[in-house]
Amino acid sequence: MQMHTRFGGLLSLVLLAGCATPVGPLAPPPVPDNPATAATVSVYRDAAAVDGVRMVFTINGAATYQLLPGDRYDFALGAGSYELGYRMGMSTCSDPVQIDPGGHYVFKLAPDCAIILESQ
Repeated sequence: MQMHTRFGGLLSLVLLAGCATPVGPLAPPPVPDNPATAATVSVYRDAAAVDGVRMVFTINGAATYQLLPGDRYDFALGAGSYELGYRMGMSTCSDPVQIDPGGHYVFKLAPDCAIILESQ
Protein backbone atom coordinates (compact mmCIF):
# COMPACT_ATOMS: atom_id res chain seq x y z
CA MET A 1 0.00 0.00 0.00
CA GLN A 2 2.83 2.40 0.82
CA MET A 3 4.43 1.83 -2.63
CA HIS A 4 1.10 2.70 -4.28
CA THR A 5 0.95 5.94 -2.26
CA ARG A 6 4.49 6.88 -3.29
CA PHE A 7 3.70 6.21 -6.95
CA GLY A 8 0.52 8.30 -6.72
CA GLY A 9 2.45 11.14 -5.13
CA LEU A 10 5.18 10.95 -7.77
CA LEU A 11 2.61 10.91 -10.56
CA SER A 12 0.94 13.98 -9.05
CA LEU A 13 4.27 15.83 -8.96
CA VAL A 14 5.01 14.97 -12.59
CA LEU A 15 1.57 16.15 -13.71
CA LEU A 16 1.88 19.34 -11.69
CA ALA A 17 5.33 20.04 -13.14
CA GLY A 18 3.96 19.51 -16.66
CA CYS A 19 1.21 22.05 -16.03
CA ALA A 20 3.71 24.51 -14.58
CA THR A 21 6.05 24.33 -17.58
CA PRO A 22 6.06 27.78 -19.16
CA VAL A 23 4.85 28.45 -22.66
CA GLY A 24 7.48 30.10 -24.84
CA PRO A 25 11.15 29.54 -25.63
CA LEU A 26 12.76 26.20 -24.83
CA ALA A 27 16.00 26.53 -26.83
CA PRO A 28 17.26 28.97 -29.47
CA PRO A 29 16.83 28.08 -33.15
CA PRO A 30 19.96 27.37 -35.21
CA VAL A 31 22.00 30.56 -35.59
CA PRO A 32 22.32 31.77 -39.20
CA ASP A 33 25.89 31.76 -40.56
CA ASN A 34 25.28 35.13 -42.22
CA PRO A 35 22.60 37.25 -40.50
CA ALA A 36 22.52 39.61 -43.50
CA THR A 37 21.05 36.87 -45.72
CA ALA A 38 18.97 35.10 -43.06
CA ALA A 39 15.31 34.37 -43.73
CA THR A 40 12.55 35.40 -41.34
CA VAL A 41 10.28 32.57 -40.29
CA SER A 42 7.01 32.71 -38.39
CA VAL A 43 5.12 29.71 -37.11
CA TYR A 44 1.75 29.90 -35.45
CA ARG A 45 -0.56 27.38 -33.90
CA ASP A 46 -4.06 27.17 -35.30
CA ALA A 47 -6.28 29.24 -33.00
CA ALA A 48 -9.26 26.96 -33.68
CA ALA A 49 -7.85 24.32 -31.33
CA VAL A 50 -9.53 24.60 -27.95
CA ASP A 51 -7.73 21.73 -26.25
CA GLY A 52 -5.34 23.85 -24.14
CA VAL A 53 -2.60 21.24 -24.69
CA ARG A 54 0.87 22.65 -25.24
CA MET A 55 2.45 22.07 -28.63
CA VAL A 56 6.24 21.81 -28.72
CA PHE A 57 7.62 23.23 -31.98
CA THR A 58 10.80 21.53 -33.20
CA ILE A 59 13.56 22.38 -35.65
CA ASN A 60 15.55 19.35 -36.82
CA GLY A 61 14.00 17.38 -33.96
CA ALA A 62 15.14 19.80 -31.23
CA ALA A 63 12.45 21.30 -28.98
CA THR A 64 12.53 25.05 -29.62
CA TYR A 65 9.29 26.69 -28.48
CA GLN A 66 6.02 25.78 -26.72
CA LEU A 67 2.76 27.14 -28.13
CA LEU A 68 -0.84 27.26 -26.99
CA PRO A 69 -3.66 27.72 -29.54
CA GLY A 70 -3.23 31.08 -31.31
CA ASP A 71 0.42 31.58 -30.21
CA ARG A 72 3.02 32.76 -32.74
CA TYR A 73 6.81 32.38 -32.80
CA ASP A 74 9.08 34.51 -35.03
CA PHE A 75 12.75 33.75 -35.64
CA ALA A 76 15.56 33.87 -38.22
CA LEU A 77 17.09 30.92 -40.06
CA GLY A 78 20.00 30.67 -42.43
CA ALA A 79 19.45 29.31 -45.92
CA GLY A 80 19.27 25.54 -46.08
CA SER A 81 17.19 22.44 -45.51
CA TYR A 82 15.41 21.95 -42.19
CA GLU A 83 12.92 19.59 -40.62
CA LEU A 84 10.17 21.66 -38.99
CA GLY A 85 7.77 19.82 -36.76
CA TYR A 86 5.84 19.61 -33.54
CA ARG A 87 5.08 17.27 -30.68
CA MET A 88 1.71 17.32 -29.02
CA GLY A 89 0.47 14.64 -26.68
CA MET A 90 1.53 11.32 -28.18
CA SER A 91 1.92 12.71 -31.73
CA THR A 92 5.17 13.71 -33.38
CA CYS A 93 4.97 15.42 -36.78
CA SER A 94 7.56 16.92 -39.11
CA ASP A 95 8.02 18.10 -42.68
CA PRO A 96 11.18 18.95 -44.62
CA VAL A 97 11.42 22.58 -45.74
CA GLN A 98 13.85 24.52 -47.87
CA ILE A 99 14.68 28.02 -46.63
CA ASP A 100 16.07 30.49 -49.19
CA PRO A 101 18.30 33.47 -48.34
CA GLY A 102 16.34 36.59 -47.41
CA GLY A 103 12.97 34.83 -47.62
CA HIS A 104 9.93 35.48 -45.46
CA TYR A 105 8.05 32.34 -44.45
CA VAL A 106 4.82 31.81 -42.49
CA PHE A 107 3.83 28.30 -41.42
CA LYS A 108 0.56 27.29 -39.81
CA LEU A 109 0.76 24.39 -37.34
CA ALA A 110 -2.61 22.66 -37.46
CA PRO A 111 -4.14 19.46 -36.06
CA ASP A 112 -3.56 16.08 -37.72
CA CYS A 113 0.15 16.74 -38.33
CA ALA A 114 -0.45 19.60 -40.77
CA ILE A 115 2.45 22.03 -41.23
CA ILE A 116 1.18 24.42 -43.89
CA LEU A 117 3.33 26.99 -45.74
CA GLU A 118 0.96 29.97 -45.98
CA SER A 119 3.28 32.53 -47.50
CA GLN A 120 6.79 32.82 -48.83
